[in-house]
Amino acid sequence: MTFIDFENYKNNRYDHQVKSEDFDNDHAIDKMTAVSLRYELEERTFDLLDQDYVHRWNGRHMIKSQNLAEHQAHTAQYLIALFSVFKVPEDIQLEALKRAVVHDLPETELCDIPYPVHVKYPEISEAYDKAERDVWHDKYPLYRSNVEKGSTAWLLVKIADRLDRINFLYDETQLGNDSDYVVQSLSDERDAVEDLIVELGDRLETYLLIP
Repeated sequence: MTFIDFENYKNNRYDHQVKSEDFDNDHAIDKMTAVSLRYELEERTFDLLDQDYVHRWNGRHMIKSQNLAEHQAHTAQYLIALFSVFKVPEDIQLEALKRAVVHDLPETELCDIPYPVHVKYPEISEAYDKAERDVWHDKYPLYRSNVEKGSTAWLLVKIADRLDRINFLYDETQLGNDSDYVVQSLSDERDAVEDLIVELGDRLETYLLIP
């Protein structure tokens, strides 16, 4: 429940309909309507603050910390870098960006399960996938993406997602974290991104001329 008494607001609000003849232009909004819209926007966005409290890299000794909001913001930013390297149609750019900024939102309910756990315990991974779909449907229908797994937009987000892992892990090494996990994970992530780039190169042209 948010800090807004939204149920009381909905039961008592003044259902004002804006009429074009009341104003000088068709897009005018009066104060009462603005209040209604502001309440509506607060109600639709407050739960997004849960991202701030979900910490990534569970169970690993890291020098830095990273929360879910930071990760999703970085993923979207790295997409823009990808758009400067690959010739991505504008409609796919928009799909990918809309997906990137919210792609891990279900973790606000389910938390971040380390990748090795998904690999070692496929039954947990399967149950997690189902729970993820339920959270999208029940808690975040407004932000649910229509990007299909395996599509070009999905692949772009996957690369950007892994680039964030690479940059975080590399930063850890620069800060002195030379643990076996960090060093090996950095190498594995770089290999994975290279393979994904090869796959992306089969679909999109690049702006760069690489000998």
